[in-house]
Amino acid sequence: MTEAQSPSPARHDAPELRIIDRRAYIGFPPLEVEPGVLITEFALLVPEIAFPFDISAAPLRFQRRNLELGVLEVSVTSDFLERGIRRFAPHLPELDQLSIHFRNGHLEVAGRLTGATRTPVTFKIALDGEGDLVRAFLYDTRLYAYSPLPAVVIGPLVADALTATGILPRVERRGATGFALRILPALAERAAVARGYKVPIVDQARVSEARIDASGIKLRFSSGALPPPAPPDEELLLTIEGARAFAGAEELIATNHLDEARAAYLIAGANGDSHPFAVERLLALLAPDPQAAELTLDIAASLAHRRPKSATAIWSEALVRLQRGEDARGAERFLALAM
Repeated sequence: MTEAQSPSPARHDAPELRIIDRRAYIGFPPLEVEPGVLITEFALLVPEIAFPFDISAAPLRFQRRNLELGVLEVSVTSDFLERGIRRFAPHLPELDQLSIHFRNGHLEVAGRLTGATRTPVTFKIALDGEGDLVRAFLYDTRLYAYSPLPAVVIGPLVADALTATGILPRVERRGATGFALRILPALAERAAVARGYKVPIVDQARVSEARIDASGIKLRFSSGALPPPAPPDEELLLTIEGARAFAGAEELIATNHLDEARAAYLIAGANGDSHPFAVERLLALLAPDPQAAELTLDIAASLAHRRPKSATAIWSEALVRLQRGEDARGAERFLALAM
């Protein structure tokens, strides 16, 4: 559906009935859910219409009908999200000094682990669709000093904290790479009931767009829509693919069975032709262990040969070098990470 064919009303004061591709929609003006959260487009699909159809009929006559969701688009401002992370931070005791930065296609989160090492850490969050769920992927986690806490546990820590606090609605953890949000039913109910319409049927709605940029986040749900196009971010694609391929090992990480996860990734990721995701997970699990230093360096070198831009290969080597007192080499590796 093009912008010119939008079912939303041209006026901004009342619902409007429109016919698009022989389907009848009732489009509504924007609605502020709360400061910083705006439903910018909302339209209900009138099922089983017969032609000729009287388009001049008042949309209010459909208020008691069971209508389907046609489209819902919501925008969340960067200011709202920054306020949200300040509210969330006290519920994640393993991390502090959290800050969020908006990039095209992802959020970049920075902070420090709260253990004795006070290790600086960064990770990215990107959004995708999973049917009508919004899927959040935490990926490209980087440690900038030694920590006994493996980098791979950051995702489950964030997902579990969000689930426990209820700051976001209906959070469902997804392995060790993030979580899914079921936000459509609540938004659709708010948008419809506020205008005097029944809660719409959302069975056919799917996430059709999940966009992050400097202004914030835009999510779009459409009836019968195709999923969002594949992201251009190579690290994100690798995470999506790896999370599916190694779901069993990822669940071990998420449930804090780290020794079993390490054993599983030793089998999956120690060979020269192993999946890069498995190799990077293995490196992140080995890096905190001083007794695995030589193995970590060997695997990091092999991965760097295959993927010269692998951040995990660089920072895991840097951590080992620093632990061994090779400060110059460790600093050089961290400098390479910044380039």
